[in-house]
Amino acid sequence: MKSTEANGSPVASKQELCQQIQKLQSEVNDLALRVSGCNGNEYHVIWSNLANARAYLATALEASQHLKEQHLPTLFPER
Repeated sequence: MKSTEANGSPVASKQELCQQIQKLQSEVNDLALRVSGCNGNEYHVIWSNLANARAYLATALEASQHLKEQHLPTLFPER
């Protein structure tokens, strides 16, 4: 998985941000599906980390969609 931070390029638009998060979420879901049938302590740790990643990505996707639609909470003042 490549993140915007890792490859050094800034996100060009709000739409692109949503698309990148959706792509990451899809990749994490695919990994979780592949790991779900495995047994062992190391797989439990991986599964737990993937579950956390899925939750964070869902939150990030929701926030980016609000950003795209300009429905920002008052916590983020307009610049």
